[in-house]
Amino acid sequence: MHLLLSLLPLIAFWAVESRAGLGAAVAASLVAALPGLGWAAWTRHRVDRMALGALGLAAGLGGLAWLSDDPRFVLWTPVIGNVAIGGLLAVATLRGAEPVAAALREADPTADLDDDDIRWLRGVGWRFCAALLVHGAASAWATTASRETWLAVTGVGGWVVLGVWAGVEALLARTGRA
Repeated sequence: MHLLLSLLPLIAFWAVESRAGLGAAVAASLVAALPGLGWAAWTRHRVDRMALGALGLAAGLGGLAWLSDDPRFVLWTPVIGNVAIGGLLAVATLRGAEPVAAALREADPTADLDDDDIRWLRGVGWRFCAALLVHGAASAWATTASRETWLAVTGVGGWVVLGVWAGVEALLARTGRA
């Protein structure tokens, strides 16, 4: 449900933008983000910093798009988001932190992780970082393409990249090569 609700801002933006203009589309997408935040708060009893950061990024770039009447700012939202998250994940791992293991421990405080688990989760983090950077690069390319191409790359393409990454993780876990 949370993933479905996370698509609402994008759907709202493009549905409203073609009929009412850029300013209304930015406002509609920000309002459409509220059910996803509410769902997370209700089911998890907290809102993820990542979701708040994404909303802040969308509000900032949406505001710039509205003020300048230039929709290209909005097109860069997935690029900046993917590169920022992938970069932060890489920097944290390079500095010795274990962000994926920390996220797992936060989600399940009873998780008992040994050294092999930590090593596997470090690999998961690196592969996720690579997937985010690949999608960020594809999204950057799509900012110069048609609206339909941009939507396909950032929307459907994101799900494809995520699916390929999850498939690789499942295959590595099944074969013991993670």
